[in-house]
Amino acid sequence: MTSRHPIPLLLAIAATATALAGCSGSDELSLGTAAEVDFGTVAVTDVRTGSTDELEAGGFSLDPEEQGQQVFYVDVTFENESDSPVAPGRPSGEDADENLISPLVVIDMGGPAFTECAGVPEEIGAGETVEACTILMAPQGIDLERISYLPSGGGDFIYWETGL
Repeated sequence: MTSRHPIPLLLAIAATATALAGCSGSDELSLGTAAEVDFGTVAVTDVRTGSTDELEAGGFSLDPEEQGQQVFYVDVTFENESDSPVAPGRPSGEDADENLISPLVVIDMGGPAFTECAGVPEEIGAGETVEACTILMAPQGIDLERISYLPSGGGDFIYWETGL
């Protein structure tokens, strides 16, 4: 995929509905509830619906099979309470059958940020709190049941209910 503008480039949509092995079981948190992770806390604060029209207006070029997909913006807050920078990673989604809905991989080419969902930084400095956003896309008719996050330091998946 390419972008017509030197702004965020949609690089890949990796397996929007592939099975997520070994992830069952944990209690789900409500949106806005912070979870403890190795570097501090992570909280999914909102899940908003978007559209492929918004993505295209923001400079993304979508393949024909992506044109009719559902778009979700996942707002997340990372608080790095450690003494070192961390790579926070990005949340994913799951449908009712626990199939993974992977986040889009977006590369910043130096242009303005996509205003609807600015992305997740590659690194968060020591002591910083960052409000970020990641984009999920799923085929029409797939219900986004929960947001999943795997802490970078290991451990179990953390889940938030989407309320959608």
